[in-house]
Amino acid sequence: MTSMMDIVADATSAATKGWNRARRAAFGGNGGDSAAPGTAQPDASALARLIEADIIPRLLAGHGQAQPNSDSMRLPAGLVARLARALLDDDAAVLVEEIEALEAKGHAPQALMEDLIGPAARLLGDWWLADDIDFVDVTMGLWRCQMLVHALSARHPGGAVPAAMQRHALILPAPGEQHVLGAMIVEDAFRRAGWATHSGPALDEDALVSLVAREGFDLIGLSAGSQRVLAGLPRTIAALRRAAGRPILVLVGGPAVAGEAAVARRIGADGAARDAAHAVALAELHLAGQPPVRAAVTTA
Repeated sequence: MTSMMDIVADATSAATKGWNRARRAAFGGNGGDSAAPGTAQPDASALARLIEADIIPRLLAGHGQAQPNSDSMRLPAGLVARLARALLDDDAAVLVEEIEALEAKGHAPQALMEDLIGPAARLLGDWWLADDIDFVDVTMGLWRCQMLVHALSARHPGGAVPAAMQRHALILPAPGEQHVLGAMIVEDAFRRAGWATHSGPALDEDALVSLVAREGFDLIGLSAGSQRVLAGLPRTIAALRRAAGRPILVLVGGPAVAGEAAVARRIGADGAARDAAHAVALAELHLAGQPPVRAAVTTA
C-alpha cells in the first residue's frame, strides 16, 4: 500500500514553504502575531462558525461512514492536542507516522478523521479565540487538516463529495496574462481540496464575463504577472461582479499582486493569495457558513 508519507510529502513541502510567506502577507513585516494596519480579521463568532459548521463537515464529506469505536480502539489520551500542535509546525513527518501507526493498529480512517482531525481543527479555533495563535496559524493549520484528510482518502478511496457541499471555482490567468502555470497550480490545490474547478488559458474580458454570466461560481481566482495586466483588473472585476448578478468571491494572485491585501482592495478583489495553499485557506474562510452557489440555486 502506498505510504501516507509519500502521498503527502509534496503537499507538506508546499505548506512549509508557504507558511512564513502567508504570515507576512497577512500580517506584514516580520510575520508576528499582530495584524498589519488595515488587515481585516474575522471576529470570534465567525471563526467558531467556520470550524464547527463549515470546515469540519467539508473536510469529512464523501469519505464513507465511520466505524463504531470500541473502548479498546479509543485514541491515546492527549493525541488531539499533539496533532493540533503538529499542525502548527514546519515538519508534519512525525504527525503522519503517528497516524500511520494508528491505522496499523486497526483505527478506521473515518474514525481518525472524525475523532482526531476534526477535534484538532476545533482546538486550533479555541487557541485562536484565546489569542494563543494568530489568524494565519489557523488558516494554514486548517489547510494541513485538509491535507491529512485527502491523504487518508487517497489510501482508502470513498465516495465523491456530495454535490450539495461542493463549491465551484473558476481559476484563470487574468485577461492578457500569458503565463498559465501559476493558475494551474492553484486550480490543482482547489481540486484536491474537494472543489469543482474550471481552468485553462486566459480569456479575453468579454469571454470571461460571458462565462461567469452563464455558470454559477462560488469563487473567481485571477493571476497577474505584470503591472500591465494588473492595471486592467479593476474594470474586469467590476464587470464580473455585474455578470454574476449576486455576491461572488474574487481572489487575486501572481507576481504583480505578491499577496498584498492592499493591492487586492485597490483593484476591487476580496483577497490576495501568496500561494496555492493560502488561496484555498482564504477561500474557505471567506465562504464559511454560506451554501455553495449551485446548491442554493437548485433548492431555491
